[in-house]
Amino acid sequence: MVITYYLITPISIGLLCAIMGYYVIKDAKTQYQLLKTTEDEYQRAYSILSFLLPDFVKARVKDGTTYIAEDKGTVSIIFCDICDFDKITNDYSPDELISFLD
Repeated sequence: MVITYYLITPISIGLLCAIMGYYVIKDAKTQYQLLKTTEDEYQRAYSILSFLLPDFVKARVKDGTTYIAEDKGTVSIIFCDICDFDKITNDYSPDELISFLD
């Protein structure tokens, strides 16, 4: 009886430690994978932003600024429909169109 107690106890403790170690390592791997996925998604989003936004806006986004707009004064916008604009775009070069629209 005493011999089995001295054999079962260390084996039980060793088995328990092995199981706990397995779950600790498994949890660490899961956390690493989640962190790596998050970092990859952040880099992908930042890469997309680098193509779409100017440098000063990217710097503000990276710094965590939530309000990026600046006051540029008063601006007037007019919406209009130019008759036969498709025909005009076919007949003129891009430079001529820009000077026409300005």
